[in-house]
Amino acid sequence: MIKRFISKGIMGIPDMDIELGDEKIIVIKGPNGSGKTSLLRQITHPLSSHDRFNRLKEGCMDGHIIMYLVYNGVPYKVHHEYALKPGGKVKVLSYLFKKIDGEFTELTGNGLPSKFNDVVKYEFNYEKYLYDILNIGVSNKGIIDGTNID
Repeated sequence: MIKRFISKGIMGIPDMDIELGDEKIIVIKGPNGSGKTSLLRQITHPLSSHDRFNRLKEGCMDGHIIMYLVYNGVPYKVHHEYALKPGGKVKVLSYLFKKIDGEFTELTGNGLPSKFNDVVKYEFNYEKYLYDILNIGVSNKGIIDGTNID
């Protein structure tokens, strides 16, 4: 379960630092275009590589998404870093940390998305969604299997 979500400088995701408890239902509310669906994707896909979110907000040279989560009683930290490269492309580095003997230890090494994905699959037996969700909304049909517009 995700315990904390931090984002800064990422297009489509509000800058925030929120802590989540053990709630079974979380409601994300806001006007169209405020980043609800993008935030929902981050919360339900905390371990996916972040090539999809490869744009920084206008005027930002870098940004990050950091998530703290607990899986099978073990604390983990996911850290995605974004940096603007010459030519306007954004470089994404993804890291996974596991708390061992009270300290977060990096498991991914170089930050490359392929290495990150391999480590995530090993640590979490994770292929798709980490959390079951129901995404209700008329303008975001089909984003997630099971979307309900009724």
